[in-house]
Amino acid sequence: MIRKIFLPLIAAMGVFFAITMVVIGREKPPEPPIEFPPPTPPYTSFIAGAGVVEASSENIEIGAPFPEIVSRVFVHSGVYVKPGAPLFSLDTSQLQKKKKENEDALLKAMNEYTKMLHEPRREEVPPAVAAMEAAKAEYENALDQYKIIASIADSRALSKSIRDEKRNALAAAKARFDEAKGNLTLLQSGAWVRDLEIQKAAVTEAESRLESTQNEIRRSTIRAPFEGRILQMNARVGELTSEITKSKPLLIFGVTNPLYIRVDIDQDEAWRFEPNTKATAFVRGNSKISIPLEYVRTEPLVIPKKSYTGDSFERIDTRVLQAVYKFNPKKYPVYVGLIMDVYIEAKPIR
Repeated sequence: MIRKIFLPLIAAMGVFFAITMVVIGREKPPEPPIEFPPPTPPYTSFIAGAGVVEASSENIEIGAPFPEIVSRVFVHSGVYVKPGAPLFSLDTSQLQKKKKENEDALLKAMNEYTKMLHEPRREEVPPAVAAMEAAKAEYENALDQYKIIASIADSRALSKSIRDEKRNALAAAKARFDEAKGNLTLLQSGAWVRDLEIQKAAVTEAESRLESTQNEIRRSTIRAPFEGRILQMNARVGELTSEITKSKPLLIFGVTNPLYIRVDIDQDEAWRFEPNTKATAFVRGNSKISIPLEYVRTEPLVIPKKSYTGDSFERIDTRVLQAVYKFNPKKYPVYVGLIMDVYIEAKPIR
């Protein structure tokens, strides 16, 4: 009885259960709703491109005028600064030492030039006058002695050697007198104009060296070129600037109101692009956030594409036309460097 009724019933229930599971397994599971679907193009005919957000001044990479250790950092990323505000400064200990040496050299050159301008000193004239008077007296005495010898008519009274000795003594005295007289004249005439010009040039050169060092000291404090925002700060106290710049800029700076978005338009679509047409950008990750764009300019040079979106159809040899648009960032959660999907209204292809 059990075999005739119960076992067939169990077999029938197993077959029913198997059929039921197969039917359930073939049903497609419900697809979960996409919270942020891809953006829908807002125009019937359009050009699509990827846009990178940048400062309206472009992203300015600020560097250092010479390699040196960073001594102070005055700002941090995200802050707004006024024109001329200090950003960071370099160590100036070596420059201060050089400045002191240049100041000493300038002082020495100026003192020498001043001394030459006021030559001769009053104290130097009397000794020179006395030396000339002594030489004059010696010369007149030698002249008198020679005249006495020369007035003796009889050549036998004096030997030739005595006559030659008095004549030579007169000549030597005359030479000493002329030398003393010339020295006095040279002293009273002051410094030679050529010497003054040479010394003045030395003063000018010393001034230039000092001014150059002072300029380097002033340049060691790097300041904001205009009003803007610190987008990235890579300078750190104690680091050598030349080592930092091997991999990244010391500081990235720019104007962030308004923001610009640089759109890459594929070269195959460039012929369809027209300036001053409508354009809309969508934030990636939340296509509900759309931003109307205002045309700024078109870069006239078509360049190799640098910003890749990851789509499989992109090629390394793709070239793009770049169009620049602007928008007000205050209403949107958008940051410099963000990649956005941009649609530009274009005429339909016929």
